[in-house]
Amino acid sequence: MKKNNFAIDKVSWSTAISYGMGNFGANVMYAFIAISLMLYYTHSFGIKAAAVGLLFIIARLVDGATDIVLGILVDNTHAKMGKFRPWILAGSILVSLTTVACFLSPNLSEAGKRVYVYSTYILWSICFAIIDIPYWSLSAAITQNPIERTKVITIPRTIATFGFFSVSAQRCGW
Repeated sequence: MKKNNFAIDKVSWSTAISYGMGNFGANVMYAFIAISLMLYYTHSFGIKAAAVGLLFIIARLVDGATDIVLGILVDNTHAKMGKFRPWILAGSILVSLTTVACFLSPNLSEAGKRVYVYSTYILWSICFAIIDIPYWSLSAAITQNPIERTKVITIPRTIATFGFFSVSAQRCGW
């Protein structure tokens, strides 16, 4: 019977915190979209709230399928930079560009505006998943020790809360 090496598979606090800081920025971007986009689409861009609500439902359905496909692609990635880093780097650039696109106001017809917001937001959701899927998969590569993995996952989730809160507080005027 093979003895596991969990006792020596320790993750330093600095490594766990460094890993967690990557999630701060992602959650600032996510919070910005989650808090601001519906109001922007309805109040500034002139899309009906029902159409925006339907968009968010459709985007979550697309996201569910995208997550499965991205998980398979990430698992089968064998790059010089590793399995996760190419996806996180490419996704960071793409999510930045699509975030800007979500807040542009092209002069289009009402139907054109709906096509534009559906296209840009669904594309943003896919780009965010390109970052998120490999980021959370990385925790299993950092350590095989289940106790240490809990630490490696808890710290970024806690830091993410502060990222989300910073946008929420700013939006509320705190």
